[in-house]
Amino acid sequence: MKGLTFSRALLLALAVVMALAPAGPTWAQDDVTWTCPNGLRTVEDPISEAPNLACTNLFGANLGRADLAGARLDWSDLRRAHLYRADLSGASLSGADLRLAEMGRADLTGATLGAADLSGADLSEANLTDANMYLATLYVANLAGANLSTALGLPTAILTGARYNPATKFPPGFDPAGAGMTLVSE
Repeated sequence: MKGLTFSRALLLALAVVMALAPAGPTWAQDDVTWTCPNGLRTVEDPISEAPNLACTNLFGANLGRADLAGARLDWSDLRRAHLYRADLSGASLSGADLRLAEMGRADLTGATLGAADLSGADLSEANLTDANMYLATLYVANLAGANLSTALGLPTAILTGARYNPATKFPPGFDPAGAGMTLVSE
């Protein structure tokens, strides 16, 4: 799916197809076997505006500026996905693989990123207010100018080598250097 751009209607259609597809427990991509937890391939409300793309392989997908507000992307493969300026507000990305994803200026307000892997992701100027960051991995991620001022669970996240600048907003009392983050110039 590399290089494809998805419309909201196509994403909803993909969610319905995934829900109707035979439930295969695993699939392989780049020598990685993915196992999806039971129950994530169902669509609770097929009329819903928010697509259910849980456990979907979206490796390298072009989702820049996509409206994915409230979408379920739990355990999905979004490695190297282009999500620049995407609206992911209220989206559920628990356990998602977002390594090297381009998420600059994305709106992740209230998103659930618990246990997601964002290693090497570009989150520059992203809005992460009220985002659930419990146990997320942001190893060497770019957080320059990101708004984490009300992010939940930030002290439990792996932030070693993550870059931030003076414009990055943190919760009161949070020590980025103590979390292993690196200050970069503007």
